[in-house]
Amino acid sequence: FPVNKVGLDTEGENCGNAEKLAEYICSRESPALPLLFPCGTLKGETLPKMLKDKGIPMESITVYQKIPHPGIQVNLNSYYSKQGVPASITFFSPSGLTYSLKHIQELSGDNIDQIKFAAIGPTTARALAARGLPVSCAAESPTPQALAAGLRVALQPHSCCVSCPGRLPGPGGSPAGPRNSGCLHCGAGRLTGAPMQPPSSN
Repeated sequence: FPVNKVGLDTEGENCGNAEKLAEYICSRESPALPLLFPCGTLKGETLPKMLKDKGIPMESITVYQKIPHPGIQVNLNSYYSKQGVPASITFFSPSGLTYSLKHIQELSGDNIDQIKFAAIGPTTARALAARGLPVSCAAESPTPQALAAGLRVALQPHSCCVSCPGRLPGPGGSPAGPRNSGCLHCGAGRLTGAPMQPPSSN
């Protein structure tokens, strides 16, 4: 919701995630009054903790609750029955992962290892890792362009780092992937700011 429509000015809107926003707030002059933090019932603790550690007062107030979409299971069943196991799945929040992972695991079965899991940011990437899922990419910023760039690299076959012993050469012996594209096989390297994990780690 564009808050400028209700006459409010914004700062730090380009931070992209809680860590960067907290760093931005901490870099400013400490406010005389506590900061108001409207949040949901499943809010993360990154922002409150970082501000507390810096001695910046903040008051949290719960203004919304996240619930699963009532048609999530039906929609997933429909997709899998028509399209099969997807090449990649992107999660946009830890709660989205919580509400859908059980259905995805049941529908994918043993083929779940074939799926490249992507995250819109570091918080969601950590939630994926906590569930034992390999994070093939995490967008550098929560934008369609950054996410598309990460997925484009993650879905390339053999986009390994140069040092990977399993890295296959491209046509005519050319490298299979750029040095900084990250390794989907050995787990080394980085992809759009997130450490890669090998598919066999889950």
